[in-house]
This record gives sequence, structure tokens and C-alpha cells, in this order.
Amino acid sequence: MAYHCKTVEHVQSGISPLFSPAGGDLIRVGSTRRGFLQTGLKGLAGVSMPTLLRNHALASATGAPKSPTSVILFWLSGGPSHIDMWDPKPEAPLEIRGPFGSIPTKLSGVRVCEYLPLTAKLMDKLTLIRSVDCSASNHTPITMQAGNPLARRTNDGKDGGGWPSMGSIAAKYRGANAPGMPAFVGLADSWKADVWGGGHIGHAFEPANGQEMTSQLRMAEG
Repeated sequence: MAYHCKTVEHVQSGISPLFSPAGGDLIRVGSTRRGFLQTGLKGLAGVSMPTLLRNHALASATGAPKSPTSVILFWLSGGPSHIDMWDPKPEAPLEIRGPFGSIPTKLSGVRVCEYLPLTAKLMDKLTLIRSVDCSASNHTPITMQAGNPLARRTNDGKDGGGWPSMGSIAAKYRGANAPGMPAFVGLADSWKADVWGGGHIGHAFEPANGQEMTSQLRMAEG
């Protein structure tokens, strides 16, 4: 399969809004604003990846209908090196392992940096992936470079190499949970970064602007 990179600038004007720009109507989920708030709170409650996969497997095996699921992705575009946090490599030679000590976690056999004691207590509820690698130590070339032979280094800040973000991929291939709802909502300030854009799959899969959405919402009365 051939892949073709191109630089795509993800501009906010190309994003399809959830509501009419000329209208001031409230965004409605289901039939009430209360339903929207309840849906949001359920999402904040969260579910671990193992539980999510187990429930999907059970539904497939029994033929039971699958409940709609959503993912809240906290994308940290910067931070310490992996050896300073999640992969300290305590048994590696001095020139390879992290500079800090490591501590055991609630998940047997997994150790993290000594400065993450609270995270260590929750490790049995987390999924730690240590196999993702890239061809250049730069924040914003293609977000996921592992396995992509055409991944290239770029110093152009936020172009993302023309590749779609994870949210945009989910929007295209999975779609929304309900008709009329956005499949992908973005809440941060940057609308050009590769974490947001639809890239070469098109503006139709850009995120709805969550910051604009909040100005259209009111808390339910009573």
C-alpha cells in the first residue's frame, strides 16, 4: 500500500460545527440538557481498557447488543523522557537506564519512576505501552511513527506531516455514537497540531470545537 505525505494546515474555519453558526440554540443530547450532563458524568467515571475489551468480547460471544462507548483522551504533547517516568530500565547499564530510582507498582513485574508513587498504586487500572518508537526525537512529526516507513523528521512545528490524528481516524471508521452527534470533539487551543487534524482524510473528520460548544450550554435547572 502506498502512502503519500502532504502538509495540511488544520484551520478552524474548515471544521464542521456541531450547531448552526447563525443559531443560538442549546446543543441537545437525547431529549434533555440533563441527559447531556448525565452522559458527560458517565464518561468522566471512565472504564479501564481491560474491562472495556472484556465487555466487548462478552457481548460478541453472547450476541448481546454492545453499549456505545466513548474515550476521553488526555494528550500530553510534552513531558519528561520515558526513562524518567514509565520505563526506568533499572537493570540496564548506567549509560542507558534512567537517572532516578524505580519503585514496584500494583501490577506485578512493572516498575515506574520513584517519583510516581500515586501512579504506582493505580497501575493495575492502567495500560502501559512501551513498544511505541519513532524515527526522530521531535514533538510533532507524525504522531504515531512506529511501523510507518515514510515517517520523516520535520521542523515545521505543527504541520503533522499530513497524517490524521487518532480522533479523526476514529471519526471516519467508527463514527458517532448517535445521529447528529459529533464523532470527535477537541477541547484544547491548538487547531493546527497533528493531535487534532484530519490530515489527508479530509476536513470532514476534524473535531468539533469543544470550546465553542461550552458557550452554547447551560446547566439544567432544578
